Amino acid sequence: METKSDRRLGAVVFTDIVDFTKLMSKDESKALETLQKKNNIVHSEVAHFNGHFIKSIGDGSLSFFDSAKEAVDCAISIQNSLKSKISVRIGVHLGEIVYKDGDIFGDSVNIANRIEKISKPSGICISGLIFDQLENKKGYEFKHLGLHSFKGVGRLLDIYGLEMSEKEIIPHDSFDIIGLDSSKDLPSLSIIPFRNKGKEEDDFYSYSLSLDIFSKISSSSNIILSSMEEVEALTPRNSSKDILKVLKTRYSLTGSLWKKDDMFNLSIELYDSKKDKMVWANSWLENWTNLPNIEKKISNNVIRILDSDSAENYVKQNYILSNIDSEAYRIYLKGKYVYHNRETEKDIVKSESFFKRSIDLDANLIQPRMLLGEIYFNRSQYDKSLEIYNNNLDMSIKSKDEKNTAKSLSSIANVNFVKGEYDKSLEYNLQALKIQKSLNSKKGIAQAFNSIGAVHDVLREHDKALVFYSDSLKLAKEINDKGGMARASLNISNLYNTTGQLNKALSMQKECIEMCKQSNNYPLLAYSYNLLGVIYSNLHKYDNSIKNLKKCLKIKKELNEPEGVASALKSIGVIYYYKGQYNQAMIYHKKSLKQRKEIGYKPGIGESLSYIADTYYKIDQYDKAISFYEESLDVMEFIKDYAMVSKILNRLGKIYRKMGQYEKALSKLTKSRNIKADINDFEYIGYTFLELSCVYQWKGEYDLAVKYNLKSMDVAKKYKMKKLISDNLYHESLILISRGDYTRAKEIISKAISIAKEEKYLNNAAKYLDCLGIVLRHEKKFDKAIEVINEALEITEITGNKHGLRKYLNSIGLIKERIGDFKGALNIYNECLKLSKEMGEKRSVAVSYNNIAGMHSVIGDFEDAIKYHKKAFSYAKRIDYIEGQGGFAYNIASILLKQKKYAQSIKYIEMSINAFESTGNPYVKECYIFKAYIYMNQDDLKNVKQCFKYFNDVSIDNNYGHIRNWELYSVNLFLGNSKKRFLNNAYKTMQEDLKPIKNKISKKLFLKHFTYGELINKEFQKGGQK
Repeated sequence: METKSDRRLGAVVFTDIVDFTKLMSKDESKALETLQKKNNIVHSEVAHFNGHFIKSIGDGSLSFFDSAKEAVDCAISIQNSLKSKISVRIGVHLGEIVYKDGDIFGDSVNIANRIEKISKPSGICISGLIFDQLENKKGYEFKHLGLHSFKGVGRLLDIYGLEMSEKEIIPHDSFDIIGLDSSKDLPSLSIIPFRNKGKEEDDFYSYSLSLDIFSKISSSSNIILSSMEEVEALTPRNSSKDILKVLKTRYSLTGSLWKKDDMFNLSIELYDSKKDKMVWANSWLENWTNLPNIEKKISNNVIRILDSDSAENYVKQNYILSNIDSEAYRIYLKGKYVYHNRETEKDIVKSESFFKRSIDLDANLIQPRMLLGEIYFNRSQYDKSLEIYNNNLDMSIKSKDEKNTAKSLSSIANVNFVKGEYDKSLEYNLQALKIQKSLNSKKGIAQAFNSIGAVHDVLREHDKALVFYSDSLKLAKEINDKGGMARASLNISNLYNTTGQLNKALSMQKECIEMCKQSNNYPLLAYSYNLLGVIYSNLHKYDNSIKNLKKCLKIKKELNEPEGVASALKSIGVIYYYKGQYNQAMIYHKKSLKQRKEIGYKPGIGESLSYIADTYYKIDQYDKAISFYEESLDVMEFIKDYAMVSKILNRLGKIYRKMGQYEKALSKLTKSRNIKADINDFEYIGYTFLELSCVYQWKGEYDLAVKYNLKSMDVAKKYKMKKLISDNLYHESLILISRGDYTRAKEIISKAISIAKEEKYLNNAAKYLDCLGIVLRHEKKFDKAIEVINEALEITEITGNKHGLRKYLNSIGLIKERIGDFKGALNIYNECLKLSKEMGEKRSVAVSYNNIAGMHSVIGDFEDAIKYHKKAFSYAKRIDYIEGQGGFAYNIASILLKQKKYAQSIKYIEMSINAFESTGNPYVKECYIFKAYIYMNQDDLKNVKQCFKYFNDVSIDNNYGHIRNWELYSVNLFLGNSKKRFLNNAYKTMQEDLKPIKNKISKKLFLKHFTYGELINKEFQKGGQK
């Protein structure tokens, strides 16, 4: 009757006498006696350790045990009993066996037999599966012999050896170890996230274990790894073989983990797609406490198989079996799972809590410490981050862990880099490089080169930076690391972009994108599209810029990177802002803000608030701009980003200047200057000095304006900031224009234009050309002025800058107005109005209405003139444009005077005076002159005298035009003062204004409606009155 077979897990033991055949040929009887003694001892020891003796096979024996520990203890006891008597080899393996009719069968039996044959005389060899079952591993003094292949076994096996006679490691070269493929390319590997075969809530164990193995292999070998993100993107709908095809990698590492109570079962497989075979597989049934060591073994074995050059260093650094607290490791894995899949700030806080608990349980566990440092770094909590990394460095040095020493040094260097401590950053990076070279980590060396290049880059040592970036690229090419090649190329492209070599940057960045595509590095591909967008922006090809930034946005969404998505939205908003499409810019900035608020990323929230404020500023909604700047300021102060705090204060100062609130502007700018001094931001303090100069210019305090202009210029020259130099030249020319020094203004603004053209600051060049047009207009060189401003308009066609288009068209309109082409000017002002409305620039809308009103006034259409002036005034009130309110109210008063509506005229001129007095604008004196003139037309001597005291100090040698000089002449005449020279001034300046007007009808309209021309001519012809 046939008996049933029994499948079970067993520890199989094979023994064999060394050189027994040779012994038989010399002395058969002695050999048989030796065999009998050996069999007796084996029988006895197997029984003693609760084993099952199966049979003798020649001079060998086959047994099995239910316990791996008892099998090993039995083998050791056999060797101790036979010591100095009989030389025996023993092999032990754990696996499934079939027990039938008193015998055992299966692959595990064959494997134990193969393992026995590689043992040294009087030694014991065991498989990794047996070793993993031993609780007190150190007590056995087994030595790790690496991975071995055996005939008939379709995978590599981890082997450990123990020699009873001598305590030495069995040489590796005595075994058939599989190393690197003969190809010059580095091995490529995709780690497929391990499957969880247990409860759903245990997903984090298998997932985080995969991430840990990825991190170890990536940082400790030259194996080229597909990013976990790109693998995960393909995992749900593709098999592991399909993933290898898509990602063009040769090897895959797959696995599954099942946890129950305090035990776990882990199985892994390393597959070679080129040879279509499994090169290594293993499984463990272990107590949970041993999982950290199993993870180390998996990483070690993969490196041994695929990158034997790195394996020796890795084993030296990592293969010390440590007593890691299993609960600490479990909590760390949970934290890593949450952190890797984070979507909101709450997720980060949760992972931070796990990491802290893990560290509390095991202060020597470095992985959670590294990630905790990263969290602090990403929050800009640099001091906390630095404290963590410095502790990690001390721990790594103490434990002689060179890999983590290098990693800690690199992390410290990175913190110092963002803190602006570039000398320290360079020092730590060089130390990290030295260790990476000693470890022969080519990837580590290449990364160090990149980091060192970045330091030189930011120090503007571009030649040195290029050398290190190029060395990184060369090394990446040498090892065919496409990802490394892409990173190095991207850095070089960015350097070219920074140094203004835009065509080189563009060419290299296109190559970089192709490399990213080939290496399936989607995170880097997204960044590459972003940089390409920046380069196109600097080339003023804004449509191409937006196209590439939207590609970046698409990838960021696919990678589920919330902040990446927010950042891309922000970048697109910035380009629409540059184009003058402020409504579109606002849409993207508000989307970015919403995303950042959802994930709780405070630095990003502060940045987005600031960009929204910038956009409100551009469309003249100053109250909203101030509100968003203040909100951004609160965030930046909370996260202690004082550089950004200073920039926001600068912008607030500019808004308050534009609103005519000069004291508030000076207060904000003074705070900004003090912060820059506190944080040693001496370079960018130049921008604060420049804005201070602008405030004092607007206040009419020209000496202080010149003082701060010179301070800003000194800073710009010291730090070779060409853009700031050109901006200062532009501002200096505006001061000179205000003082009527047109010759010097033309000389200065021409220098600014040269710099802007040379450095490709196209938008600035257009702005400076417009300024030159203003100078030429004052010099009455109208044809030349139009030529210059047309050049500015050509630049706006290249850049697509609608704001510039509107501004420079307006300048052309003013020139047409001066040469008597009133119809042409009106058409241009209507076009400016349309553009202003499209962009939402409310201040420009108001100015356009005012200019349109002026043209209606000159042709005698006073009703339409009043209508458009009142629209301008209404817009100015709506956006709190005080200077505009003052100017537009004055214009209304002027037309009402022509209509002899004196009471209404007085009402509006008082509005004008109130507006200008509230801002300290010196134009208020001219308003009092006009007010006195209105009262004079009513024969109101008392009020004329009351107004006169505000301007009785006006010199005859003033810089006023014919309108104001006529009013001064008339009022003084009314008061009985002898001021005939005011009339001479009026006639002379009027004739100069008439010269450019060639059309007789236009000249007649100018004299009749736009000025006091007919009155001046009549009075001058009769010789005036003394």
